[in-house]
Amino acid sequence: MKSSRQALDRNFALPDNYDTFLSFPSGKVKGGYSGVSVYTKVTPCKAEEGLTGLLQPKPPLDSNERISSVYPRPHEMTLMVDEEGNVPHTFDALDAE
Repeated sequence: MKSSRQALDRNFALPDNYDTFLSFPSGKVKGGYSGVSVYTKVTPCKAEEGLTGLLQPKPPLDSNERISSVYPRPHEMTLMVDEEGNVPHTFDALDAE
């Protein structure tokens, strides 16, 4: 979704009969560039942003609200190479997207 939180119309962000989850990139990096929106009619038990477990809302989720207490490390997964032919050694760049 190419929008910022401020520019998003409330009716689009929160349509009737849907649960909505929105993620916006930091305005300092690429504001309005690569946000993500998920609309669902099935209410999930939990939802969390990012792959590292480091992206947290304010106030942060407590241990009961988190999806996992342990997050996979890049070396524990089969990862594809990037444009330069390198395999990511952290998820920081992916979380920044």
